[in-house]
Amino acid sequence: MGDEQNPVDRLDLPDLVERVERRLLGGERRYTRADVARETGLPADRARELWRALGFATVDDDEQAFTDGDIAALRQVGEL
Repeated sequence: MGDEQNPVDRLDLPDLVERVERRLLGGERRYTRADVARETGLPADRARELWRALGFATVDDDEQAFTDGDIAALRQVGEL
């Protein structure tokens, strides 16, 4: 019994967190707010307003916090 390892101890937790986050967010975080505005065709201020209206946190302008899924969502909301 002394050689048995807890299954949780065998997990690569940083890798697991990254995979779960990627799955939940619809991809990896690779876009800044300016990238999102450019990719969606929305003015930066409008993209920020929509993002806040959807209930998401405000992030720094240079933070890569957005995914392909975020861009798709903002495009759809912007078309409404």
